[in-house]
Amino acid sequence: MRTRFLASLFAVAALTACATGDAGQTTDSLSVAQFVGNAQQSPSRGSSSVDVQPGAPPAIATNVDPCTFFSKAELESAFGVPFAPPKKGRGEPSCRFYNSNTGSVTVRAGEQVSQRDFDALRDQIGAEAERVSGIGESAYFWGPKLYVRNNGRQFVIYVSTDQLTPQLRAALTTLGKLGAPRLRA
Repeated sequence: MRTRFLASLFAVAALTACATGDAGQTTDSLSVAQFVGNAQQSPSRGSSSVDVQPGAPPAIATNVDPCTFFSKAELESAFGVPFAPPKKGRGEPSCRFYNSNTGSVTVRAGEQVSQRDFDALRDQIGAEAERVSGIGESAYFWGPKLYVRNNGRQFVIYVSTDQLTPQLRAALTTLGKLGAPRLRA
């Protein structure tokens, strides 16, 4: 029993260590973003008719296209820089917008998430999660990431930087207020 537990623990650690994201995106940010999307999935909500191969990421239900949730022009206006055409994420409901000088902006949008699960992630993050009022039903910053929940769905915007500057805070807040009403149950 103990050996099986340790083997499982090492397998999870190995999978986590092998997880890769884009340059500037840590494994932790990828794992946390997936936690929010995966936390809302439970057997009690019905099973999916999608066959998932072993080792493949689970299909995540979303009702929006993250590449069109915000237009390229809206993102460029908010951040004040031009972006290359968006690139859809693989195996997750995300889209990345790149700027060769400033890095990337990633948008995850439309995943179902209960208030309890949304709050659980914020609680797990701890003091680093800063609640934001006036955006959707619930929102918070975690460094240069904005998490928003409205109408039973969420979106997350994160920027490939380490600091939440006042300009970045203003851009993310603007996008949060713009995007929250777009989340439909």
